Formats: sequence, structure tokens, C-alpha cells
Amino acid sequence: MNQLSTQQAGCTRRLIGCYVNMDYEMNNELNEWKDSIIEVIKTLQCEYSLNKGLFLTEGDLECHLYKMLTQNPKFNKFSKTKSHSWKTGFVHSQITWFKKENDSGFRVDLTVLNPKNLKIDDYEMSEEFPHKGYFHDGMVVAIELKFIRTIQLYEIKEKAKEDYVKIIDNLKQAKEFMIESGRYNNVTKDEILFISLVVCKTKSIYETAKKQLADIICKIACPDNVIPIILYSDEITIMNKTFNSANSDI
Repeated sequence: MNQLSTQQAGCTRRLIGCYVNMDYEMNNELNEWKDSIIEVIKTLQCEYSLNKGLFLTEGDLECHLYKMLTQNPKFNKFSKTKSHSWKTGFVHSQITWFKKENDSGFRVDLTVLNPKNLKIDDYEMSEEFPHKGYFHDGMVVAIELKFIRTIQLYEIKEKAKEDYVKIIDNLKQAKEFMIESGRYNNVTKDEILFISLVVCKTKSIYETAKKQLADIICKIACPDNVIPIILYSDEITIMNKTFNSANSDI
């Protein structure tokens, strides 16, 4: 892995003041999931450094990350769901998460969940809510993805912050509202994690997008259970106070 550069380390230290502790105490299993996902993303960045044409589209990014996650020992098995003998995997694409109004409205690029908390073939758990043939109530990770290839400055800045703002203002609030209101019974706020991954086509795009993301984090403070990550083929920055120059192997 590339060692954390002086510039990255300085950026990480500068951002620490922009974070807030929201009294999250991530449980051990979710902590292990988080570590495994971060390692997969680091491996993805290494592969990108060797194959600079790896991603042509955001769809390519989603496919590659999905493949690598499902090959990780933490997530590479099929397990029984609550639906009798039905089995499924830990990683799923384009699952919609509930809005506060019970509508299925937030489409998430990749969702990591434990199949044991998933119902597929009956709807007793979700009869009060809209559903699409499945209902999950348990520990979960949402991964939002962005691939920036445009050279238009305005578009770079917008795309850099888009998923982070979506997570803070929409996804996170709606999920926690559902938990606090008792609509989920098998998960707490300490058992949800959000990751925003921004991948840039070039170094110049990366530098512009990284500054924009840092600026928005300083305006909209980043809780412990939200991990913004930005990278291009030769560098990666994890913008969360739990990943600093002392403990990051990037």
C-alpha cells in the first residue's frame, strides 16, 4: 500500500476539528465489517493504480466493488434468511431504504446486511409499510458511490459532496427516525454505518473534489458512523477522525 503522504496527513489532522461525536458505540461485529470494507476499498485503489482504465463509468465502479466485497471472507457466503430455507448473500445492489414517511425512496448503491435479519417470501414484518418483496431489520452498512470523470469545475464540486449530503440530510436521519419510532425492532443507532466513496479519474479532479468534500464536512459535521472516502489511482484519503495519520495504512 502507498504510505500516507505528508499532504494527506495534514489534511486529515486539519479535518479532525470538523467532526462530532454523536455518542455512537459501534458494536464489535459492525466494527469488523467496517474494517473489512475499508480493506477492500484500499485493495480496489491498488488495482486502480495498476489499471488506470479500470473504470469507464460509475456502473463499472459498482460492479468491481461488489465483486471484491463478495470475495472477502466476511461476506463471501450464502446464509439462511428468516424465509424458511431461502439463502442469500451479505452484499446487495440498489436496495431502496425507507423515507420517514414510510415510502421506499432512497436507492442505495450497495448495502451490506446479515441474511439472518432478512425476510423475502412473507410480509408480516412489513405489512404496515411499502415493500418490494423483502424486509430487513438488523445491522446494516450503506455504501454510496460516485465516479467523477467530468472536467467541468462546477460538476466536480457538486458530485464531490452529493452523496455525503444525501447521507447526512436524508439516509441517516430517516433510518434513525425509523429506529427511534420503533418501526425497526432488531437494530440500534450503534448498528448502522454509512460510507461515501468518491473515485476520481485524474489527480486534478481528485484535488478539486477532495477540497470540496473537506469544505462541506467542515460545514456539515461528520458523525462517527459516517465515513467519507475519496481516491484516484495514486492516492486515497479517508476523512473520518477514526482514521488518522497515526493509524492509517493507506
